[in-house]
Amino acid sequence: NETRLKIYNLINAFPVKNAHYGAVAKKYLDASLNIKIMYEMFSVKHPECKVSYIYFLRYFKANFNLHLEDHK
Repeated sequence: NETRLKIYNLINAFPVKNAHYGAVAKKYLDASLNIKIMYEMFSVKHPECKVSYIYFLRYFKANFNLHLEDHK
């Protein structure tokens, strides 16, 4: 589906930080990002794609093994 590809490309374009805590390597998005911000960016970039925040969130969780960095 074209909409899913656009969501994928948007999320995949963000830089990722690799972190190795213990035996598990994790990938983190920058602390300035969160799902709401990415969804809003998607909505502005692709107003023709009518997707809900819940759909965007579920797509993110199902298709990306990324973590959001804590604000510290």
